[in-house]
Amino acid sequence: MFKNYIKIAWRNLWKNKGYSLLNIFGLAIGITCAAMILLWVEDEVGFDSNFSKQDVVYYVPTNQQYDGEWRTFFQATPGPLAQELKDEVPGIVGAARTKGEDLLFQVDDKSINKNGRFADPDFLNMFSLSFVEGSLENAFNEVDAIVISKKAATQLYGKHTAALGKVVKVNNDTNYTISGVFEDLPSNVTYSFDWVAPFERYAVGKDWMLEYGSLFSDTFVELSPEADFNTVNSTVEKILPAKTEDEETYAFLHAMKDWHLRSTFEGGKKIGGQIIYVRLFGLIALIILLIACINFMNLATARSEKRANEVGVRKVLGSGRKGLISQFMAEAVITASLSAMVSVVLLKLLIPQFNLLIDKQLELGLFNPVHVFTILGITLVCGVIAGWYPAFYLSSFKPVDVLKGSLSNQGSAPLIRKGLVATQFIISIVFIISTIIVYQQVQHVKGRDLGYEKENLVKIPVNGDIIKNFEVIKQDMIASGMIKNLGLNNSEILSGGNNTSGLEWQGGVDTENVLVSTRYISSGFFDTAGMEIVEGRGFSSNPLKDSTNLIVSESFAKLMGAGSAIGKTVENDYPVIGVVKDYLYDDMYGSSDPVLFFNYHGEARFLYVKAKSGIATASALSAMKVTLEKYNPAYPFEYEFVDDAFNAKFKSEKLIGSLSQIFALLAIIISCLGLFGLSAFTADQRRKEIGVRKVLGSSITSIVSLLSKDFMQLVAIAILIASPIAWLLMQNWLESFAYRISINIWVFVIAGMVAMVIALLTVSFQAIKAARANPVKSLRTQ
Repeated sequence: MFKNYIKIAWRNLWKNKGYSLLNIFGLAIGITCAAMILLWVEDEVGFDSNFSKQDVVYYVPTNQQYDGEWRTFFQATPGPLAQELKDEVPGIVGAARTKGEDLLFQVDDKSINKNGRFADPDFLNMFSLSFVEGSLENAFNEVDAIVISKKAATQLYGKHTAALGKVVKVNNDTNYTISGVFEDLPSNVTYSFDWVAPFERYAVGKDWMLEYGSLFSDTFVELSPEADFNTVNSTVEKILPAKTEDEETYAFLHAMKDWHLRSTFEGGKKIGGQIIYVRLFGLIALIILLIACINFMNLATARSEKRANEVGVRKVLGSGRKGLISQFMAEAVITASLSAMVSVVLLKLLIPQFNLLIDKQLELGLFNPVHVFTILGITLVCGVIAGWYPAFYLSSFKPVDVLKGSLSNQGSAPLIRKGLVATQFIISIVFIISTIIVYQQVQHVKGRDLGYEKENLVKIPVNGDIIKNFEVIKQDMIASGMIKNLGLNNSEILSGGNNTSGLEWQGGVDTENVLVSTRYISSGFFDTAGMEIVEGRGFSSNPLKDSTNLIVSESFAKLMGAGSAIGKTVENDYPVIGVVKDYLYDDMYGSSDPVLFFNYHGEARFLYVKAKSGIATASALSAMKVTLEKYNPAYPFEYEFVDDAFNAKFKSEKLIGSLSQIFALLAIIISCLGLFGLSAFTADQRRKEIGVRKVLGSSITSIVSLLSKDFMQLVAIAILIASPIAWLLMQNWLESFAYRISINIWVFVIAGMVAMVIALLTVSFQAIKAARANPVKSLRTQ
């Protein structure tokens, strides 16, 4: 019986291959889109899942209160906290303080920079590192030990040379002994590292790390499987207030499973994060599949009159309704299966491009049982959803009515069909509007007055002899004719950097709880970054002259009360000599904290170089490289353009915008495939009417208008429904940004016009074809 249904289904699909192809390609696009999104979702949800202790390892952030507002800080726990948690909190069985750093590894003539962590021994066990050389137990037996990743070992010694026990020079001045090589971490981990070394060695000579008032480290803890999280977390929250007598700073536990997906905090509370986009795109995948399934339903029910005779005859010959439903469902599942095969080919072709867009390395993994069953599941679900309504509708025809030809109105089918077409275009128009608004918002923020010039500005990590040779490096680069200026800073210009509180200043009121950022710079930094001194003067090129003077940002100057800030003091010892225009850092959508600038670059971490405008990028970089190789030969030349770093701040928003564009395009393509099929069917249904109208003198334009009118009305209705839906969705999204655009009505006008034009072009193709047909042939056709 089942084989019979399959044979009949195949025969019908082949007989109506034009409509079948439209259904197959429509569903294939939907399945392809859903599969790519699910691969992305799998990668996002799978972050840190390679660590076997994911359920019991926690990061320790701190909540700190400033001006009555709780703010959450990472990399902000004191050095002694880790051991205190392990010793004093029941349920915590492991704890480690860590500090991330970049180190230069040198072996013979090979030099590579790698990021890693100085950490306490428990860190290795918490992250369940798998060793290919050495062992976890013996990794930190010596203070000069270091464990490195397999990739780093291969880069240093080659594939066939063991790294265990070898001595490697670090930062051109320190030797470490490799005590282990661990398997490379996957790309989807929150805290990635290529080496781990004992924190004990890093802390030598840094007595300030032993103070509870110094918040600098990343702290990780491991709970016993039997521990109650709420009880342990409650105890952890009490530790810092007890040790510091400061009730406005406390630590808490943040689960590993939430590190990537739920690390957005507001008011000291977790409010979401990447999980919002995971859910959003999962919903969009379902919507795209639904649009594809709607195509199948519409084309199947539209052709009901063509298949009514088949149904009537089969019922007269004894076929039951269940048998007919089974046949029609078989057709739907076969169509979905063929679509799945096409989608696999499309996925193979499109995933590399998709990876470029989302900056990941996703793989289709056809030999992965989860992926195989997912595609099969999507196929079956699509077949069932797309086929159930046509199957039940077509099988409901009564043979008497069919053979009498009394199915003219087909009940509610035309109304449902129109509703489904409108639904497709509602979704498509919402996507179009969303795409425009996301693009506007990103461009709006990018167009803000940043307070500095990011173009032609290059950031270079400070290492080796750069600080010692800074003056000659500066002279050589400027003498090349390619470089305008250079400046040093202890923080990245775009980041939050160091901050402090509890300061007092002249003219200030209730200053103890104001968070202030601090920057230690060279005298040329402001000119290099294009930052404007709005009052007073900049720093002298002689560091001794301004060693105790300050330059403050405008927002800090306002905190100093009425009148000029020039001459007023901070902490009674540091007079203000200049005010720099506020600049944007850290939160690109909000306002930045006030800043104090000190004329000291002895602990600078970044060298900023401003290339002259009009100079070719390659030439400017070459001038930088030649100079640094001359005065800092031990380190490779590494750099980053500030405008690239700035653009990276909008990675999530750009991803949403790009995917919205793709989804809008796919939704429109799928909708147009359905509209194309329906318009072809409508034109075929009305061919005799069209023939009569042509004989009576109707023009091609009037016939095209006649055939297009109903479809254009549906699109117009879709625009009216989609516009308020899109407004509500995007207004809700925009409210999460302090600095945002207002939604303009022209966005809806443009989206509506785009939808109307696309629909009109789709329908007009079939309408013009029908209108140009020979009326004699149309009237002669039975």
